[in-house]
Amino acid sequence: MAALLGGCAHLQPSAPPVSGAELVQTPFFPQSAYQCGPAALATVLVDSGAQTTPYRLVEQVWVEGRKGSLQPELLAATRRAGRLPIRIEPDTDALNAAVGAGYPTLVLLNLGVRWLPVWHYAVVIGHADDGWILRSGTTKRRWMPHADFTRAWKLADYWGFIVAHPAHVPDAVTTEQWVRAADDLANTGHADDGVIALEQAVRRWPNDKLAWFALGNARAARGDWPAAQVALERAVSLGPDWTPAVNNLVSTLLELGCPDRAAPLVGQLRASSADYARQTVREFEDYAGTARCQLTP
Repeated sequence: MAALLGGCAHLQPSAPPVSGAELVQTPFFPQSAYQCGPAALATVLVDSGAQTTPYRLVEQVWVEGRKGSLQPELLAATRRAGRLPIRIEPDTDALNAAVGAGYPTLVLLNLGVRWLPVWHYAVVIGHADDGWILRSGTTKRRWMPHADFTRAWKLADYWGFIVAHPAHVPDAVTTEQWVRAADDLANTGHADDGVIALEQAVRRWPNDKLAWFALGNARAARGDWPAAQVALERAVSLGPDWTPAVNNLVSTLLELGCPDRAAPLVGQLRASSADYARQTVREFEDYAGTARCQLTP
């Protein structure tokens, strides 16, 4: 539990840097006692365009008995706000790239030692050769030397994330990161936002079968079978031997009342040992639909 919980220690103030990149427009919410989690989360959410305050986030992420906020709850609250939390890679180069791309980054720091941790959430908003600028506690521009920051971040297992709007894919994000985040968003009551995020994925990575596969699944989950068919056929064209995509395309074609169109694909499913593929083959063999085929050309 200790590794997942961030209380609110206090960094000692020091002189600000005189040069370096800084996201000066990043909001600032001075924390109240122990509540750096809600304050840090409000900082990155409002920066992304979401409407919230630390006070509104307290009940979502604050654990009174622990005097801190759980990391999974910060991620979940981000999704509830209709945004995608994207974990950054565990190194300062990735952090530097995120800030350089315009994304303030919420990080967990351990200002103590491993056997006696002192947890603190802060938001990195700038960098220079010798250190980092943070929104931290009650200080709007906290300077932390590079060595001190790296040590404290390492002791918190380099945990940190950025917040992205569904319609804007950050430059440094991989397809897998974005698709996983979009899928998580869709599964937490934001199906429309999840589809928007996946539509952005196929624009960004038009030849990526995973992006098209995820988009087809998201459209199918909303009952938009014609649109699902289009996306899944694209996924299969990019990965003809990829059984999950073939399987879901067959299921979609059955939903559209088009068993004849599905028939050429069923042989591949019969050759698979996957339970889901066997189930789809049974559904194909037992198909008794009478609906007119709604196939999209």
